[in-house]
Amino acid sequence: MSFFESILVRDKKILLWDYHYNRIQKNYNNLWQIKAPEASEILKKLEMLPFGDLKLKITFEANSYSLNFEEIDLVHLRKKQNLTFYNQCFLKDLRNPIKRVERTFYEKSLDYATKEGFDQSILLTEKNEIIETSYGNIYFIKDKTIYTPPLLINCVDGVFRKYIFDFFKTHKCFNIKEKNILKEELVYYESGFITTAIRGIVKINNFNHLKNNEYEQF
Repeated sequence: MSFFESILVRDKKILLWDYHYNRIQKNYNNLWQIKAPEASEILKKLEMLPFGDLKLKITFEANSYSLNFEEIDLVHLRKKQNLTFYNQCFLKDLRNPIKRVERTFYEKSLDYATKEGFDQSILLTEKNEIIETSYGNIYFIKDKTIYTPPLLINCVDGVFRKYIFDFFKTHKCFNIKEKNILKEELVYYESGFITTAIRGIVKINNFNHLKNNEYEQF
């Protein structure tokens, strides 16, 4: 069994590293009940990374880890997203919502969206509760409050998700709350966005269409 961590690196600066390393430590404890590699050891290996915008992927196994990176175009990755719904049965271990190397379900949801002319899918439970998207955590806004599905619904415990909760505890311009959100309840929200550690905050382009179910394809 293994898991991976995707990290944004900009001109050798590793963004949100403390959040990433905290999750790495938790995953080592949950999966193998052992200590994670020291942060200094990992950071030492990252000194060889080139300048530029990079997506760094670190894949961890119990006794080893490997590094891969690629150059990315953040302007393209952060463009507004057109979403559709993917309502196949979605099950993960409730106790351990981590980013596993096995990504078949996410890849299928992304393939489905692409074939239908969309950027990615919104994943649903069998009760039509919103979980997350093919790429990241999802949020909806109403009356200066941000709502996002709770971790217990099986969404990934995203690094940027944690950062946003911490940010709005300090900056009171918005409230942020966990809430079970049904697909049919989107009509009550004003707008929405997605977060990932690589892309940051990405707006949903076709939010009104999602509310009106205009683009449902089953």
